Parts: sequence; C-alpha cells; structure tokens
Amino acid sequence: MVGLEDLDDRYKYIDFDGVYTGSQSVHNPGKEGYRYDIIHPVTMLPCKEPLMGYRFPEATMNTLIEKGQIIFGDDEDKLVEIKVYARDYKQKLSSLFSLDGRTGANELRELFPDEGKVFTNPKTIQLIADLVSFGTQDGDLILDFFGGSGSTAHSIFYVNAVTNGDRKCISVQIDEPTNEKSDARKAGFETIYDVTRERITRASQKIQASHPDATCDFGFKEFKAIPANEGLFAHYLDDADVMEDFVPFDGMALDDEALNALLTTWKVYDGLPLHQDLASIDLGGYTAHLGEHILYFVNKGLELVHITEMLRRIDEDDGFAPRKLVVFHHVFGDKILREFSEAVNAPNRKHLELTFEQRF
Repeated sequence: MVGLEDLDDRYKYIDFDGVYTGSQSVHNPGKEGYRYDIIHPVTMLPCKEPLMGYRFPEATMNTLIEKGQIIFGDDEDKLVEIKVYARDYKQKLSSLFSLDGRTGANELRELFPDEGKVFTNPKTIQLIADLVSFGTQDGDLILDFFGGSGSTAHSIFYVNAVTNGDRKCISVQIDEPTNEKSDARKAGFETIYDVTRERITRASQKIQASHPDATCDFGFKEFKAIPANEGLFAHYLDDADVMEDFVPFDGMALDDEALNALLTTWKVYDGLPLHQDLASIDLGGYTAHLGEHILYFVNKGLELVHITEMLRRIDEDDGFAPRKLVVFHHVFGDKILREFSEAVNAPNRKHLELTFEQRF
C-alpha cells in the first residue's frame, strides 16, 4: 500500500509513465556488487561508482538506461538513481508508530490560529492517513462514529489529494455542548459538532489549496438525525402538545426542509447510498425523484395525466426503468391513490414487474 508521507514529500517528478522519485536501489547493499562504467549522456565521462558497486549486471543496466528509467545528475560526479513510480511503491505497516504527541494539536492550531484550543487531544492526520492507506482501498467508505474534531475526515481529504483517490467518509458527532469556559465556546462553537463541521470545511480548503492538481472531490454533505414525525410535521401544528394525536391530512404540502428529510430517510431505508443525489424527473409537469430503480412521489399535485406519462416513458424509454414506485400517502387523496394503483397493476402493461408501495 502507498506510504502517504513518502508520496507527498518525495514523489515530485512526473513523466509519461506517471509520478516518480529517484532511488539509490541500483546500488548494491552490504556486499560487493557489479563493477562497470556508466557513461554520463552529457559530459561523456564515467559516472561516479557506488561504494559497493551496482546491484544489476551491465546488460540489465543498459536496458534500464535505454528505457529511460535511470536518472543522471547534472554531471558525472552524482551517483545515478533508478526511477521508482508511486504506483509501484509499497511500504510496510509498522507495529509501532513513533509520533510527536503534539502533532495533532499543532495541526488543529494551523486551522484555528485565532480561536485558541478548540479541542483537547486531537489525533494527528498523519497516523490516521497511514492507517487508512493500509487498511482501505480506493472507493471504500470509512465510518467514524466519534467525529470529534474531525481528524478522520481531514485525513481522508489528505489521502485522496495525495493519491488522487475516491475514498469516502461518514463522520458522526452528537450536539455535545462545549465547556462554557473553553476556547471553543469563546470562539462561538456552542457544540462539539460545530467544531467538527468547521474543521472539515477549513481542512478541505487548505488541502485543496496545497494540492491544486488533485481532481478528487473536496466537498461534503451535512445530514441531521431527527425524530421522523417531529421533524416533518411539527411546524404544521400550532400546539405541540397535540403531536401524539396528529394525523397528516390529504393534500398537505411539505416545505423544502421537510421534503429533503423525508427523501433522505427513505433513501437510506431503501439501501441507496447516503451521499447519492436523487434525480428530479419531470412527468409532464409533475416532479418525482429517482434513485437507481426507485421512483419517489412526495410532491402534491399528482394527477392521472402524470401517471400516464410515467407509464408511457417506462414502456418506451429504455433509459428510464424504475422498478419500484414509492408514494407518500399523506399528500394525495384516496381517489388518485386508487387510480395510481390500478394503472400500475393493469394486466395489459408491458412491465409487470413494477411494484407500487404507499408509505405513511
């Protein structure tokens, strides 16, 4: 697995075969190796020979030179090196990490230079980045149930920037209040979560600025866990005390916040990735939301003409192939729901595998 610290500090050269660094591994270690002259391509004089000779026989060295894999100095006084490409470099995972205990705090202080000590004993991104690089592969999802200061998310940004990778991270942090006398509270961070979010934002900007050639995603999305009924419907009530007896009424329209909460909840329930955006689908003037093979109906205003348009597209458009329709019962009247079910389950339909589900 790639050693990130070496990649970031040493691999600073590039040719048509990729990013590389120079290595003296052509020199024979510990015992007498091969002895021969390597002629410098500019001065045409023999290059300085390693103390123990060369690791490879002369024929192999000539092949490496012909392939452009040997690095020469400005003149013959510098020992030749071999190109080592980042894609081929491997580093052993040590059972012991020797790190300065102040590193994590110093890294956080660089991000919060004017706010003081906003978090106690943050982990260093160097440690987490190395563990992530050894323990995961590109495209993996890392789950951090204790977001804290945001070190893990910071580390994932760093790993992706160095390797131009696509690892993803979910950081979870409750709204734990900061200490009233802490630097964090004095800086305006009411909860640990406020620190987490701000650290992720600043880390993203800092790493993106220091790795301008990286094409990986430096953004993030924010999700909040809320009680379903309270989060969706509380603002429709004048009296919160009647919440337990509240039943949403037909024709109710959700605002954008409630709509997003509902779709996010259903998306996760249906096994769709949390980070995946739902596509807005226009069905002749009505907007539904598509995630892979599931089409969600949560907006009011659905009519039979829209249902007919959806079925027409499913039958005629090979690129539009939902297999499951999920309808939010409370925004539709009984008549349209009955028409919807009958249209989907009509015996003359081509796509008989289409399922229809109402949710409350």
